[in-house]
Amino acid sequence: MSGKKATLRQEQEAVHRAADTVIMVRLAALAVLEVTGISVATGTGTSGRTAGMSEEDAHLQAAANYIRSGHFREALNVLDGIANHSALWYFLSASANSGLGTM
Repeated sequence: MSGKKATLRQEQEAVHRAADTVIMVRLAALAVLEVTGISVATGTGTSGRTAGMSEEDAHLQAAANYIRSGHFREALNVLDGIANHSALWYFLSASANSGLGTM
């Protein structure tokens, strides 16, 4: 039985490390979004920062907000409507796909 307990313990530790990694990646993602000026405000409607933004920037902000609130499918739907795939677009797309577990 001690071998099974040791294996179970190792598996539990691996799951905890993976969860910690996911948390760290999401925190880093939020930091990047803030540094790039993309708002991650939650709630309904716009954050008031869309005035004067290009349509693409407004869509990137919407995608970031969806990711922040855990609505990954909606974020991908918004991103699908953006023709210019910038580095930020790829970052947001990867974040949303990761949230869905499709990566």
